[in-house]
Amino acid sequence: MKRITTTFVGVFLIASLFAPYPSWAQQSKLALQSEPEAKAPKLTLNSVEAQVTTLQGQVSTLQGQVSTLQGQDFCVAVNGGFGSSGGTTFVGKGFIYPTTGTCKPWAGIVKTASTVVAISTGAACLSDDGKLLTITLSSSDPEFFGAGIVTDRIELCPLAATQGCPAHSGQVDSGFFSGPAAQQTCTTALTTIPSSHD
Repeated sequence: MKRITTTFVGVFLIASLFAPYPSWAQQSKLALQSEPEAKAPKLTLNSVEAQVTTLQGQVSTLQGQVSTLQGQDFCVAVNGGFGSSGGTTFVGKGFIYPTTGTCKPWAGIVKTASTVVAISTGAACLSDDGKLLTITLSSSDPEFFGAGIVTDRIELCPLAATQGCPAHSGQVDSGFFSGPAAQQTCTTALTTIPSSHD
């Protein structure tokens, strides 16, 4: 009996190899054919224009973020700024403006009198509420200041127009150049570093 069962199983296996059942490849093909095809969305001129507008907005945002990361010149006028009688302008070259509650390094120049260009370094810190920017700088120019270094402590109020100014004496430089201070628009006349200067 055992022999008959074994023979029957063997014949069944051989027969199944030649039976008209679909192969694995055929089964896969049938499964793919039975699934509905996903239709690609139709492109219209309006949809393309909308996508282009979205991309332009994203590129603009990225450019602004890159500009912020790279920094840009930042100018501070004391006593009216460079070019005015007795005025001085501090220029932070490639300055990265600090976020609230942080400090950033400052490296740049100071322009004063008519031909003086000094080198200044320091740091700028923005208060946690964003209302007070304090910049402390050390500047040197042996031909103008002598062998020493002069220091300036500048307080600016970036939100003064809407939230007032918490600085004790208003926006002011309480250091060497001493006088009223304000952020000013950087121009080529302010930001250039001439090869010949005092």
